[in-house]
Amino acid sequence: MNMSTLSLRFCTLLLAGGLTLAAVPSQAHAQNLPTQRLAFYTTMGDFLVEMFSDTPIANDNMLTYVNSARQDGNVFHRSVNVFTAGVDVIQGGAFFWDDQTRWNAQPTDAPINDDSEATHSNVFGTIAMAENAAGYTNQWFINMGDNSVLDGDFTVFGNVTEGITVAQNIFAQPTVNLGALFTDLPFEDGKNSPPDLVATVDELIVVDVVVALGDADFSNVLNSADIDATYAQVGVNRGAENILFDTDRDGGITDQQDIDTLVRDIFHTEYGDTNLDGKVNPTDLADLTLNWLGTGKTWAEGDFNGDGLVNPTDLADLTLNWLFDNGAAPQTPPATVPEPASLALLALGGLALIRRR
Repeated sequence: MNMSTLSLRFCTLLLAGGLTLAAVPSQAHAQNLPTQRLAFYTTMGDFLVEMFSDTPIANDNMLTYVNSARQDGNVFHRSVNVFTAGVDVIQGGAFFWDDQTRWNAQPTDAPINDDSEATHSNVFGTIAMAENAAGYTNQWFINMGDNSVLDGDFTVFGNVTEGITVAQNIFAQPTVNLGALFTDLPFEDGKNSPPDLVATVDELIVVDVVVALGDADFSNVLNSADIDATYAQVGVNRGAENILFDTDRDGGITDQQDIDTLVRDIFHTEYGDTNLDGKVNPTDLADLTLNWLGTGKTWAEGDFNGDGLVNPTDLADLTLNWLFDNGAAPQTPPATVPEPASLALLALGGLALIRRR
């Protein structure tokens, strides 16, 4: 029996075993969309933003600036409240300070249109695109109060889900009027000297780095290639660049916990889901079978532990999460579970193929 015939027999065995385990639930499922998170690391602390799925234009625009490092090193250049401007916001994304060239503007791309179909309101804790003379480019603001008066004029594309107290602390800082674009420049008074309400350069509030968590290939799109790219960084100490792959934000080098966070918290799925649709079912089993005992493989091809192989270890991951369904009701187990006989067929099929290679 040649290898192709044997592989075909094994494929048939796996699929037959898979289909006898249980039928895939027939109910309709919401589209399993990953959650795009932006981690803002500032000189006054860190906060996390989750972007809305229905603002793709603003999201892609923001991700373009983030993944090209043009959101790194910028200052919060504006902080205004309802008493002075009618709204409560802190604003950034555009300007940075250099001791030699002083104030500098980050280079921008062509202005974008707003996401006119989106209906999110400018309420406390949300983040929106800010408009400058050219239109919507790299500036954004965080709503520090109910600014629904701005609805319809600025696209709200996410909200702060962690670290809102950091934003509130920034908002609470005093401001100085330097004229031109910096009439309401916040500064961290007393950071390195006694409070005196005189702003110094080292008291500027800076966004050191913004990271698109999970977007490990910096493509602006979350997909299985990001899992593969994150696996490639596991155990690698990249120094300051470790932060780019630190999905769990523990400050360490990339490890299995970062992979778990990416799979479960960002993609909302489980190990075994080759196509990241939020379900582990015969479709995923077919992908794994097609690549059985292959080398140089990827997550989409059934390699769930990042070793480049598709083998019984990956089959065990898939089996463990069989019929996982992110669209099912919470706390509801699958209607049926794999029968021992079916699992034996899967395992014996794998062993038979190993012995005959």
